[in-house]
Amino acid sequence: VLTSQMMTLAHPIINAALGRSEGAIVQLAAYGVGFGTAVFLNSPLFPFQQIVTAMGVGPRARRDLIAKGLSLGAVICVVDLALAVTPLGRWLFSDVMGSTPAVTDLAQRILLVQAPIPLLLPLRSLCWGIIMRHRDTRLISLATGLRLACLAGFVFALAGRGLWPPAVVGGMAMTGGILVETVFSGLKA
Repeated sequence: VLTSQMMTLAHPIINAALGRSEGAIVQLAAYGVGFGTAVFLNSPLFPFQQIVTAMGVGPRARRDLIAKGLSLGAVICVVDLALAVTPLGRWLFSDVMGSTPAVTDLAQRILLVQAPIPLLLPLRSLCWGIIMRHRDTRLISLATGLRLACLAGFVFALAGRGLWPPAVVGGMAMTGGILVETVFSGLKA
């Protein structure tokens, strides 16, 4: 329950930082479009933790599952990159969704910095599935807390500092937080 509660906090934390930035409306809109698209694309990976928990008995089964999860993650990563760097993304965000040019540009950049996430999710889910099989779910809550702390520190430290647009910093914070969470989980699994 604690992990589920904490996972829902990532988006409001990023929104709180972006809402304080210059051009907050555009930054918030762009992050909503980019992140929302990424979450939709990543959604086939979400049940992977339960699959590993139920079916990941033994090293061979885990190898097979992670190969399948990473293959799907790679396909999603390619779709993210295609939307980020080709006219397909501009068409989707501008023509289909009706976003402004500024929001479209930032949403594409968010997809670019969040493109590694589909490769991290199966790895994190593998670790969490193993942890769940060992009934030490406290580690999952610790990992999620660590992700939120890193994400919040990063986004509040860098949003509005002029290095990158705040919405892109939000995307980088999410990716970095999931990376830290995945590494921590891997060390504990």
